[in-house]
Amino acid sequence: MSSFIKMFTVTAMCAVGIWAQTIDWSATNITITSEAQLRELARITNGKQRNFKGQTVTLGNDVHIKDGNKNKWTPIGDFAGTFNGNGRVISGIYISNIGKSQGLFSYLENGSSIKNLGVIVHIEGYNEVAGLAVLNFGTIENSYVSGNISGRDFVGGLVAANSGVIKNCFVQGTVKGYNFTGGLVGTNSGKIENSYAMLSGDFMQMVGFQNSDPNAIRAERDKTAAEQTSQNKATTEQTAQNKTIATNEQTSQNKSSTGQTTAQQQIGAGDKDYEKRQKQIVKFTNDLEKTEKTLSEIKQTAPATFEVVSLSIELLKTLNRAQEQKSFDLDALLPLIIKATLMTLPPNTISPSVKIDANISAKFFPFLTIDLNLSQDKAVSVINSALGEWNGKSVYDIKNEMNTAPAAQKVKIGLLFKYSTGVFDEAIPQLIFTIKAN
Repeated sequence: MSSFIKMFTVTAMCAVGIWAQTIDWSATNITITSEAQLRELARITNGKQRNFKGQTVTLGNDVHIKDGNKNKWTPIGDFAGTFNGNGRVISGIYISNIGKSQGLFSYLENGSSIKNLGVIVHIEGYNEVAGLAVLNFGTIENSYVSGNISGRDFVGGLVAANSGVIKNCFVQGTVKGYNFTGGLVGTNSGKIENSYAMLSGDFMQMVGFQNSDPNAIRAERDKTAAEQTSQNKATTEQTAQNKTIATNEQTSQNKSSTGQTTAQQQIGAGDKDYEKRQKQIVKFTNDLEKTEKTLSEIKQTAPATFEVVSLSIELLKTLNRAQEQKSFDLDALLPLIIKATLMTLPPNTISPSVKIDANISAKFFPFLTIDLNLSQDKAVSVINSALGEWNGKSVYDIKNEMNTAPAAQKVKIGLLFKYSTGVFDEAIPQLIFTIKAN
């Protein structure tokens, strides 16, 4: 009878699930591999039983929240330890709640760390809404959020209010809000490095409000609604107005008429933009060695990214040589400038098989005749020649490869996207300016 009871006990433990028996939540290193364990982590932190300070929680595999729209996610509460995603993804996080503090985590304490984590979410809230963490006083690195995040006030794709460190992170999807809303963070009084938000292939304002204290979120929210809404709206409108004034008028007109953000349309802005662009060129040059190393790591898995970023690097090096030597072969530079321009155009704008005419040349390559004084016939000829060497790849193919890349590669490809689009935006007009000046 004794043996039978022992056997029955072991069998019963397996039947009800042995996970709860095998995890020691007080251990220094904890590995979780299931939805049940992830929810248990949330239950423990929300119950104030433990904040995991000095402990490391590691994802052992991807975790998917099943039927998330029915079994809605309760955010992990106050967390002070290290959460290592281990290159894995937590998906199926679904929240639709008019309450506050909605995200995978609600509060990351000072000294906490989130790293190497991908999160796929659908979150609808009211105030204090974010994909990864509502309040961050710790460090978040090498992580990303993909999905849809929406709320009213204090909304961020990654973090609602940041007073810690965010580095090598990105957000992809949609982020919607009213006051203190940003693609990456809603408000920021901390440090952000090499991180960005990309919505529908475009960069949006990363930070909704700079130098805002996360501890003031609830106080701000509880002010008189009409007064606060009016004040925040005025602040947002003034910020937008200031940015508009600071932006070259011609660039804005070109963007509205063609939907492009290509840098060649900024030509003609004059000396006042030269120094601003040159500062960015210096920054890209300083980051060149690190970028080339990252590029070599994704060559086999993301060939389009490798091709587009390689050309942006070639463009940057060519610009630096032209500035140093103050001499160049225009016929050799033109195909490079044209191919770089083609790589910044929205999908299906120009096909590699299309025959360029004077109208297309004037619309998408006005700098050839206006700034470089080429005849219309010469401009059409050099564009068609460069088009024959272009296979249709563009910065938008980088986004497509990022969507399908393994979790460990997404951040690398995302940073390369940011680098290449930045180089194209600054180096194309700077190279044309350099040609004109010499």
